[in-house]
Amino acid sequence: MNLYTSARQQSQQDSALEQFIGELGDRGSLWYDLKVAEMSGYDYVFAPDAVCRQLSNLRAITEFLNNVQTILGSSKIRTQLVSYWHDRYREQHFEKYCVEWTDGIAIGWKKELLDGSPQFDFIKMLFEHSEKLIP
Repeated sequence: MNLYTSARQQSQQDSALEQFIGELGDRGSLWYDLKVAEMSGYDYVFAPDAVCRQLSNLRAITEFLNNVQTILGSSKIRTQLVSYWHDRYREQHFEKYCVEWTDGIAIGWKKELLDGSPQFDFIKMLFEHSEKLIP
């Protein structure tokens, strides 16, 4: 890789980050409802299920988390992505995205439904005390 390619890639990443930040401030955007809570050195990022459904492959998840981590200044392995939604009975649900990182690169991911798990009440409490990613 030469310096020109590296500079061009950085410029593209900066542009994507600027667009992402713009969407976070747009009330009509799906991204507007992203929330974050910090606990014990971890950043829990709460995203509406409609957002997470768009993160259907490793590349999309990586780009999303890279943008969020840049905004928060957080470590890749210390950022937890959690999807949230309410069903037709107004019951709240959470699903954790478990991303595996090696040398700062995402190499795998899986989803874990938290309903009925020992983590559910903890995640619900964090969600209730979370704040908008960008106020």
